[in-house]
Amino acid sequence: MEALEITFKLLAILYSVCGILLLALTTGEGFQQICIYEGRNPLVGDMLKHLANGSGLALVVCGFAAFKLPIAAVALVWVSLVCHLLTGVVDSVASRVWPKFCVACAVNFAVRASAAVALTLLYQHGLRA
Repeated sequence: MEALEITFKLLAILYSVCGILLLALTTGEGFQQICIYEGRNPLVGDMLKHLANGSGLALVVCGFAAFKLPIAAVALVWVSLVCHLLTGVVDSVASRVWPKFCVACAVNFAVRASAAVALTLLYQHGLRA
C-alpha cells in the first residue's frame, strides 16, 4: 500500500468515527428537544433531524466504502457536507430570515469542507490510477 492510500483510508475511518459520534448525539431525545425542535415548527424539526442523521450516516458508511469502493467514500463525504448545508437552508426558508453564521457554524463548515476536499484530492492523486 502506498502512503496516499493509507492516508485516504485512515481519513475515511476518522470520518466514520465522527459520523458515529454525530449519530449518537443527534439521536438523543434531550438533544433533539433542545437543539432541533425547540422554537420550531415540528415539520422543520423533523427535516433538520433527518438531515443531521443523514449526514452522520453518510460519514459512517464512508469509512467502510473506502476499503471496497473509494469513489463512493468521496461521494459520501460530499453528501454529508451537502446535508449539513441544507440544515441552514431549511431553517432560513422556514423562518424567512437570513441564517446566522456564528463562529461555531463557520468552524464546523470549514472542517467539513476541508476534510471533503482532502479526501477528494487523496483519491485523485493516489487511488484513481
